[in-house]
Amino acid sequence: MLEKDFWQDKLKSQKIIKEKKLFEDLVVSLDYSINQLKDLNDLYELAIDENNIDIQKEVSQNIINLKSIAKKNEIKCFLSSEADPLDSYVEIHAGAGGTESQDWADMLRKMYLKWSDNRNYKYQIVSEHKGDEAGIKSTTIKIEGDYVFGWLKKESGIHRLVRISPFDSGARRHTSFASVWVYPVI
Repeated sequence: MLEKDFWQDKLKSQKIIKEKKLFEDLVVSLDYSINQLKDLNDLYELAIDENNIDIQKEVSQNIINLKSIAKKNEIKCFLSSEADPLDSYVEIHAGAGGTESQDWADMLRKMYLKWSDNRNYKYQIVSEHKGDEAGIKSTTIKIEGDYVFGWLKKESGIHRLVRISPFDSGARRHTSFASVWVYPVI
């Protein structure tokens, strides 16, 4: 395929540009961390020579901040399989148990939407079927952002909740099940 034709394919070019941005962000962050560490080392040596406690404390705080940046980059490196940087579909289905399971599925949906909000990811509810009394029977959510599938891929499976039911007049303990399936947006 000619290079000109390749870049005219909008989907392929967007994928490559997104992948390029992810790698550039890692490299820029690494360069920043190296330069910052050198500067902090020089400043610390100067503070020791002058016996300046305030600058030593400031350097210590900056090292803690630098460690936080390095930890975030380390996590990005762990999320390095081919599908990890992709967007994701999350399917949630209430299990057996009627209203209890439908309420549990709704709690899971709210949890994933709140998680998306906290990370500034965009989400879209693709489809949703409401429960008869409360909750949802099923939903499909598309979540868009950096490394969404990498973060969510281990969420696939059956989720169980044991609680005193707010829907049971006898206030008995109920076990509710819901399935969560996570797929990358290819």
